[in-house]
Amino acid sequence: MSATHFDADDAREDRARELREQRARLRGGGAVPAEAVEEALTPPAPSRAPAIVPTTKIKVTRPMSPGGLVTEPAPDAAKIGAFEVVTELPPRPKRRMKPVPPARQEMIDFCLQRIGVWVKYTPTPEQDKASPSALATHVKKATGGFVEGFEFSTRDGAIFFRFAGVKS
Repeated sequence: MSATHFDADDAREDRARELREQRARLRGGGAVPAEAVEEALTPPAPSRAPAIVPTTKIKVTRPMSPGGLVTEPAPDAAKIGAFEVVTELPPRPKRRMKPVPPARQEMIDFCLQRIGVWVKYTPTPEQDKASPSALATHVKKATGGFVEGFEFSTRDGAIFFRFAGVKS
């Protein structure tokens, strides 16, 4: 490596540090010292102190003196730089299910009434946009209007369905 490589690395580190400080100012806080980030990421050293069983709040222990420990509750959401420690995850957003096309629903209802009868399904793209392979996946996963007990078969690009029984 030449001296220019080291200069480029130093310039890159300076730009990164300036960006971190600028982001910290935009968030409303001052720059987070590198020591604080390092301390937050470093696992605690093993000690002979009894293990603390976490309850609803996280407990932080730090040595006070060689003879004892100080235990204090940590805040529920400690913010450190660009991330924060949380005690539990937020709930997942609910997925919106697409409505089953009327032509497919009509075919499914027909099959449910006539157990074991094979039906060739050939809708126009306006009636049902799903391809035969996508419909096969819906049958395997029991989604898209299909329930447990449906079977499918493909022949020459066409797809055939039947309800074999035992509706879940």
